[in-house]
Amino acid sequence: AAGPPSPEFMWCQRSDRVYVTIKVADCVRAAVHVNDGELSFSGHGHGARGTRDYALSLRLAGAVVPSRCCWFVCGPSVRVRLEKEAAGPYWDSLMVGVKPPQCKIDWQSWIDEDEECEVSAAPSGFEANDLQMQMVGQSIEFYRDESRLTSSEEEGEEEDSVMMDHGLNSVDALSVKFRALEVEKAARTRSKAERRQRREATRDALAAADERSRDLKYGRPARELSEEEEGLVAGAGTLRQRLKEQKRAERLYWLSRAHHQMRPQEKDTAKARAAANRAAQDELARHVSRLKQVGVDALVGDESRRRTRHAIRAAALEAAYTEVGYKDAAPIVAHELAAAAAREAMGEPPPQPIEAAAEAAAEVAAAEAAMAELRRERAALDSATLPQKVDAICIALEIPREGATSTIGGAVAKANAMAGLEDVGGLLRQVERLLDTLIG
Repeated sequence: AAGPPSPEFMWCQRSDRVYVTIKVADCVRAAVHVNDGELSFSGHGHGARGTRDYALSLRLAGAVVPSRCCWFVCGPSVRVRLEKEAAGPYWDSLMVGVKPPQCKIDWQSWIDEDEECEVSAAPSGFEANDLQMQMVGQSIEFYRDESRLTSSEEEGEEEDSVMMDHGLNSVDALSVKFRALEVEKAARTRSKAERRQRREATRDALAAADERSRDLKYGRPARELSEEEEGLVAGAGTLRQRLKEQKRAERLYWLSRAHHQMRPQEKDTAKARAAANRAAQDELARHVSRLKQVGVDALVGDESRRRTRHAIRAAALEAAYTEVGYKDAAPIVAHELAAAAAREAMGEPPPQPIEAAAEAAAEVAAAEAAMAELRRERAALDSATLPQKVDAICIALEIPREGATSTIGGAVAKANAMAGLEDVGGLLRQVERLLDTLIG
């Protein structure tokens, strides 16, 4: 089967650097590698062939220094800065061989070689400094062993880039995300070392058990295994799977963190947090009152608390969605806020970071399911009539079709006001803009 298509990309250069812009918008799972004179990219986002996986591999026309090459993800593209091995004449082309149709020259950012001394600044969009760009070409440890205790051939599974949020991202906001990425890398390094230590200890324990068996077989004095060694030997058969599950849970946890997501603006998140907390407290009061009427204490007993928590969370989630919407990582944010609001209303402590991996995985799965359902609804609305689309908007915003909003024009005007949109263009255009804002 054919692999992912190549994305469109542009390039320009200076005497010491080459700049490549890969045109994949809202890219997630992005990976860029520069090794042995080759530039490779993979990621999922919106490109010339729609929203899907994309991949790119180029044999560069000149030598570069992989350890000094950098890249980062921004909204409309993935941007790569290649450091030439030696400053000097411009390259005749970006790559070796025939230029593919997806490759264009970034004429807007191009500076002729004889003019570079006058204007030598980085192209627009590449102004981020070294602290805001992530290094590629770093060596990746491989752990291969005959005992097959490793959870994969490649230990490193880090996401080594950050996602910019909606709205204007200040340098301070980006710095917060990159500091969070450094914290993640330090935590991953520690857990990687712990997994490696566990594998090595298990191998040593298996070797000691084999030696003991041989000594007993040939009548030699045999050393007794310690309690720890016996435990390691007993768990050796499942160690690989346990390490694999631990790494997956850890990865899901970090992917659920803010620095790996294109999240809503902070002002919208703050409104959603306040709305979720109010909704949680209101629903708690209503739920306790309803159950009290039938002689049930909503906060006593595991099952009663579970049902109460579920009702509170559902109300908080609905309130959060009203503020942040459904685009990009907004559903994940809504689920996080709802979970936090439910815990606070129930007087429960927040989970510990790594122990929160299972909850984070559930949040991601729930958000993905919610987004999939929204995509199905949006696809169905594409073929709907104008009145049907307006009805869907009114249901989403809980606008009653009565009085001034009984007409299509009145309902659209009310929806625009509630969504913070201007009454610009014809009714059909306004309706489509509302659907894009509410459903995406």
